[in-house]
Amino acid sequence: MKLAIPHVHLTSDIKIVLDTVSWGALLGSMIDVLPHAATALTVIWMSMRIGETAYGWFKGKPPEENKD
Repeated sequence: MKLAIPHVHLTSDIKIVLDTVSWGALLGSMIDVLPHAATALTVIWMSMRIGETAYGWFKGKPPEENKD
């Protein structure tokens, strides 16, 4: 079964903001400031970003050219 995931293009600026929020949520949850739901969302977001980077590398594109 193939999972249908919509392809959304985010600008680099939005990705940087979401990465920053993600790291803040991760650090906050590690010191018990935020609930566990924030940790789960952070793990999902970081997994997506790592997957996006790895996909670009396997396609032979340098990370700065990975605009897919």
